[in-house]
Amino acid sequence: MYTCNDEARAALFAGFDGFQAAFSAFLAAYAKEKDPSKRSAMATRFAKDVAVPYLDSTKDKLLGALVPPLLAVDAELTKLLRVFGGGEA
Repeated sequence: MYTCNDEARAALFAGFDGFQAAFSAFLAAYAKEKDPSKRSAMATRFAKDVAVPYLDSTKDKLLGALVPPLLAVDAELTKLLRVFGGGEA
């Protein structure tokens, strides 16, 4: 789990520079293109090739940092409930 906001921010924005560069290039090309069908194809390609992979990667990094500690806490609480008779196993 992250020990400070700076670590969480770094994980969240890892790879953002590449995403931002791709987004800027997409916007420049999109603005120049006049054909609506080509613009639509460009937007779809950007979403599939850049936006979704970036967001998935960021989600995976955050979940990878948050889930294991939460599972450990859950396991410990389950043990304590068993010891004190508050849970069924």
